[in-house]
Amino acid sequence: MRSKYRFLIEITIGLVISVGIAWSFLSRTTFIETASLKTYDLLINFRAPASKSNAIKIIEIDEESVQSLGRWPWPRSIVAALIDELFGYGAKVIGVNIFFSDADQNEGLEEISRLEESFREILDETRLRLRRKRISLVRFDEFLQDLEDTRMSLNGDKILSRSIDEAGNVILPMYFTPGVPQGENLDPLPTYFEKEEVKGSTSEEIDLPLSIAAGVPLTDFGSVAAAIGHSNLDPDLDGTVRRMAPVMKYGDRVYPSFGLQIIREYKNLPRDAFGWDSSTEFALRSFKVPIDDSGTTFLQFAGPAGTFDRHSALDVLAGAVPEKELMNKMVLVGLTAPGLGQNFVVPSGEAFTGLELLATHIDNILSQRFMSRPTWASHLEWGFIGICALFIILGLPFLRGRFSVPLALIIFLGVAGTSAFLFVKKGMWVTPVYGLSLLLVGFLFSLGRRLLFTEKGKELVEAEGLETNKMLGLSFQGQGMLDLAFEKFRKCPLDSQMKDLLYNLGLDMERKRQFAKAAAVYEHIGSVDLKYKDIQKKIELLKKAGEGAVFGSVGKKGSDATVVVEGLGQSTTLGRYEVVRELGRGAMGIVYLGKDPKINRQVAIKTLRFEEDVDEEQAKSIKERFFREAESAGNLTHPNIIRIFDAGEDQDVAYIAMELIEGEDLKRSCEKANLLPFERVVEYVAQVAEALAFAHNQGVVHRDIKPGNIMLLANGTLRITDFGIARIQATSKTATGAVLGTPAYMSPEQVNGKKVDGRADIFSLGVTLFELLTGEKPFVADSIAALLYRIANVDHPDPREFNPKLPEAIVPVINKALAKDLENRYQTADDMARDLRTCLNQMIGTAPAPIPIAINPEKPPAPPKKENIASVPPKPPVEQMPPAQPPAPTPPIEQTPPAQPPASAPPTESMGSKPPISDVPDSETPKSSLEQSSFLSDLQDVLKTSDQPQTDFPQADHTSERVDLISNSETIDNGPAAPDDAMGIPEQENDKTVLDVGDKTMVDNDKTIIDKDDKTVVMESDSNFNIPLMDNLESTYHPPFKDPTTDKNQVDDK
Repeated sequence: MRSKYRFLIEITIGLVISVGIAWSFLSRTTFIETASLKTYDLLINFRAPASKSNAIKIIEIDEESVQSLGRWPWPRSIVAALIDELFGYGAKVIGVNIFFSDADQNEGLEEISRLEESFREILDETRLRLRRKRISLVRFDEFLQDLEDTRMSLNGDKILSRSIDEAGNVILPMYFTPGVPQGENLDPLPTYFEKEEVKGSTSEEIDLPLSIAAGVPLTDFGSVAAAIGHSNLDPDLDGTVRRMAPVMKYGDRVYPSFGLQIIREYKNLPRDAFGWDSSTEFALRSFKVPIDDSGTTFLQFAGPAGTFDRHSALDVLAGAVPEKELMNKMVLVGLTAPGLGQNFVVPSGEAFTGLELLATHIDNILSQRFMSRPTWASHLEWGFIGICALFIILGLPFLRGRFSVPLALIIFLGVAGTSAFLFVKKGMWVTPVYGLSLLLVGFLFSLGRRLLFTEKGKELVEAEGLETNKMLGLSFQGQGMLDLAFEKFRKCPLDSQMKDLLYNLGLDMERKRQFAKAAAVYEHIGSVDLKYKDIQKKIELLKKAGEGAVFGSVGKKGSDATVVVEGLGQSTTLGRYEVVRELGRGAMGIVYLGKDPKINRQVAIKTLRFEEDVDEEQAKSIKERFFREAESAGNLTHPNIIRIFDAGEDQDVAYIAMELIEGEDLKRSCEKANLLPFERVVEYVAQVAEALAFAHNQGVVHRDIKPGNIMLLANGTLRITDFGIARIQATSKTATGAVLGTPAYMSPEQVNGKKVDGRADIFSLGVTLFELLTGEKPFVADSIAALLYRIANVDHPDPREFNPKLPEAIVPVINKALAKDLENRYQTADDMARDLRTCLNQMIGTAPAPIPIAINPEKPPAPPKKENIASVPPKPPVEQMPPAQPPAPTPPIEQTPPAQPPASAPPTESMGSKPPISDVPDSETPKSSLEQSSFLSDLQDVLKTSDQPQTDFPQADHTSERVDLISNSETIDNGPAAPDDAMGIPEQENDKTVLDVGDKTMVDNDKTIIDKDDKTVVMESDSNFNIPLMDNLESTYHPPFKDPTTDKNQVDDK
């Protein structure tokens, strides 16, 4: 009775397994189907590779080509040149496997077109007037023609279309989006694509691949191409490419593949040569292409990757390919550079490019060697399943092990051997996996019922697994993969040894600033022992740190968050640097005292952290600006410029490691009670000018020279700091109307929102020299609008009005440095430094008479032919002389009330009869050139003119404030002076205290309250006023103008 019951159970189980495998075969279950595909990959290695065709050549747009000819996408004129070269080599067919579905987005072309149209309109308006003045228009007409020629040369679409048309043998790809139409009308294809349709009816036994959308080339290209074919490559469900679709269906029409079109053109066959030879074969005259029931054809690979002959596009363009190499060949052009061309996994496991798969498809058709799936393949597969099912249901329950195992082995070898023979010898694919899966599952289940696992064996297996997890966890921790280490440790019981391992893992996570993950590790320990060491305190602190709270300033997040967490006892790191403590906070981030453990050097580390609501594009822009600071100052190696050691990014924190300096700036020396001796001031300013000359020769403009950005170190040397708003002229992106800098020290061109060069720094240095010598700024006013108006339009006062003891020799230098006209100002900082050295020698009695310097000559010299200081060839470096020893201390200057500066300073006369100093004499500029330059200058002024809404500006004294307000609160540590100013952080007073009181921030001394919610700054001075804070990173200022009706200064309300 028991024996019958046992047999009945085994028969029932065998029947259930057989039905399950049969259902999987019908539904093509993912797991078993994947196993079937892997079996195909295994068998393909035993089949002899097909011989490759020498008629196929591959032209790669590889990494070398991209590096030499520029980033992709190339201008389409380069692709056109490549087609022209291939046509010149005598290629029979050129298959360009690059999609040109969108028009070329050429911003230069759009700008040239706009400039040509504007210039044409202005020239037409002024043509009659210029003729009356007898001014020749030939040069202007030639310039207009040059613009038109440039526009035509930039129109890459027209150039490429012409090359495709002239070649006459270019095949272009298209792409069908696979899918089953749900009754909706499909988008019609272009009229030029109708000729590509395959005529004739298809077999009803074959389900051709369907599509719901089509991506075709631009009409300019498709209408002149020799043919167009689809280039769809659809991998199987495991991501491997084993087959291609010779034809695809769009609506009720059928279109051939890219490879078939290339072969048709190569064999000079007409379009009606396509057709159906039988129910399972697609024909191109004598070439037969077998198609399985899914409408695809298996690929027969000719060898590993790199089998087909290939050449670089760079070699073709350079003419380095042998002349007969491409003659009468099928040339396939496409992208293979990493990151540009897509790679596909093939059955051998290698990565093939799309060009190699296309070449394989073409080679299979030409050689007529395919992997096929016959129509009777599914019947044979059902037979395999039936044989295995009979064995599982009727054989295993009644056979002993010594008979069942050999019989199962015979069935296994019979099914597998039949499939392998058909595959290797006949090129036919019949999967044995479903039958073998039934045999394997049923046999293992039967044996499992007869095997007994002892408890001892289980414990042994578990013990080995625990030890393995522990060793893997330690290995991952040693390699820095802390997450994987924690995952392995969690699988081990929490004994005393495991607690120690987990605690050390948490400490490693703290050092890596993975606070939330470290808290999770300590919580895992606390699940069994909450009092283990100090994990309770750590969990509380780390949870706050993980949420972004700032310890020492609890409640601040985003850009105010610090990497230093007090109370943990673990020093954090940024890159390779150990963070010792926080030094101060600035506009873009926080500055820390760090240590380089490799060379035991202390450094200042400036960090940048983004707000939580900053989007990706804005974060990228801020990070680029941050590292541009390092690029600006890091390339400047000069004894008077702060040094940058390193820059990098650690997780979400960008940082710059720079020189740690101790000293104070020159702001205190601008007070009348603390004025320095004249000789020392001139020496210091001369050193700054020499440093600026070095920076200008490197293409860097500081833009914010002032006493607060000049540090006097304890050893007596100077450092220029705060290159935070410096720009590299070669990549300048300054927009017209944007003002960066400190108002009282701005140059007129900065006030007017113009693009600036090194002469703006010279003006700011002149303001600094004026203030250091007199204790007064040359331009003061009650409001920013009035101040900027005076800078732009009112001459500076005579410095001797504020300090009568000022030496005569220094006044012409100040006057020339503060000249409104750029051409009357010092053209290079080297010139200013040279004159300052001369003045210094005169002041100490070692030089002849002073050098005459003309400030406002009657006829200004012609401007140098240069756009900015970056285009001037760098001058040889000036040998820096040691600072002159100052004479005996001079008695303090008698303090007298400063004289009210006049509304307009009288023009300064030349100090001698010598000609004025100028970069280019008048004789070097032809008259016609001056007239044309004047006309073009007027033309630029017309183009730049725009209407601006006007409003009144709040009245207050902002002479020492920066216009580019970046943050609304700052703090400073009383330790060693951190180089906050070096990289874009506004200057900070050592005795200034910032109190954070909830929604408002109070700054003493200035009597300033910053309301964060209302975004308003309230400053108490002679009159109270509010300034709305800008939401963006930098505020924008539009220069004032004089209203002719009210004679008042008006400013833009923006």
